[in-house]
Amino acid sequence: MLNKLQLLLLGFLLSTSSLKAQQQLVTYAGNTGNESFNDLLQLSNGNYLVIGAADNLNWIPVTSLQMAWSNPGISNNQGTGKICFLLEMDPTLQQILTVCSLPAGAAEDFRFLKTANVPGQVTGNIFISGDTQDSNTGGYFIGKLNNNFLNGIPTGFTWVKNVK
Repeated sequence: MLNKLQLLLLGFLLSTSSLKAQQQLVTYAGNTGNESFNDLLQLSNGNYLVIGAADNLNWIPVTSLQMAWSNPGISNNQGTGKICFLLEMDPTLQQILTVCSLPAGAAEDFRFLKTANVPGQVTGNIFISGDTQDSNTGGYFIGKLNNNFLNGIPTGFTWVKNVK
């Protein structure tokens, strides 16, 4: 029987397989059922980045490197207390190598991943956007990571812009 993390990985393998054109698959991982996995990006070294949000990170293997980032200035004063996370996974999607996360409530989620490089070229700058619930600037944010996993593990954002 597959465990929850294996089901997640199976879902990503099926959804990213070149044999399955744009197939979408709902998967489950974590421990409370309140985890979401919103975007997937393959780095030029073959590893994958997966982003999302969860109530907690208790389901992350203790063997994974965990990096707790400080809030880079995201406005989210009416948020739900979720933890935004970024997983770096190996090329087989079988092992979580690194977990980077914001403090609970810093944002509602990490929604999209983008890079500044042409597809097929070496991974350049990495950008993350996500949703917020703030009384003044609620809407979303976009930010640039201060590293790209190839040159080093990001310790946070170089800059963040809140957008209403």
